Amino acid sequence: LERARALSGDRVVENLIDLPDLKGDPNRPLPDPGPDAPFLIQFTSGTTGRAKGALHLQRTALNGGALRGAGGGGAKDDVFLNAAPMHHMGGSISLILGVLVAGGTYALMGRFDAGEQIRMIRDTGATRTGGVPTTVLAVLEHPDFPKEGFKMRGMGIGAADVPAPLIHRMIQAFHAPVANTFGQSECPIISKTAPDDPPEMVVSSVGRPSPQNDVKIVDVGTGRIVGIGEVGEICARSPSQMHGYFAQPDKPARLALDGP
Repeated sequence: LERARALSGDRVVENLIDLPDLKGDPNRPLPDPGPDAPFLIQFTSGTTGRAKGALHLQRTALNGGALRGAGGGGAKDDVFLNAAPMHHMGGSISLILGVLVAGGTYALMGRFDAGEQIRMIRDTGATRTGGVPTTVLAVLEHPDFPKEGFKMRGMGIGAADVPAPLIHRMIQAFHAPVANTFGQSECPIISKTAPDDPPEMVVSSVGRPSPQNDVKIVDVGTGRIVGIGEVGEICARSPSQMHGYFAQPDKPARLALDGP
């Protein structure tokens, strides 16, 4: 707050309820933005080391939530427990909007704590949750984790390399299939494994392109699509792809990551 006030003066408030616009007529209709109206500027350094703002529109954000749920990502009677922070795509689009699209129940942790996540799985009746490898391992090794585990419908993991032993341990501990997902700030969901994929596929890949996504792996120098087993650059095209980099019209809205 001190740093924010130094930059913005009196325009900084501690609580959203203190914003003047929220104290007006409660019956006042909410704004009705069009599909191409800005929704979020997600800052990311990517592989360049210099922060850029990935500008998402209303439609690209909603598509990101919808595509996350496509292919077995949840239903109306599911309870999603979100242990991810909401300052990146995983929390702000994939989980929040993904749950809204599915019509399920959303449970939110104030911040990650392994013991708190275990307690909330019990108290909310959560049917789906997940995290990154570090947090999932912390939950599994917490002294409060029940010996019999939990009976979930699905578990999600991603954002880092996922060791094979961890996937097998999750399947046994949560009695549920594990989905390995791949996305980035510029495109919240690029690919994911399916609920019926064997564990061997989950531990060795990030699945297949999500519905309506086009993915190819090309030679960096020539742009030629490489063959199986060749190393190249992952390129994706998706309805959840960002509009472009904020205030950087010279930067192409092109998604690419070095990888196998």
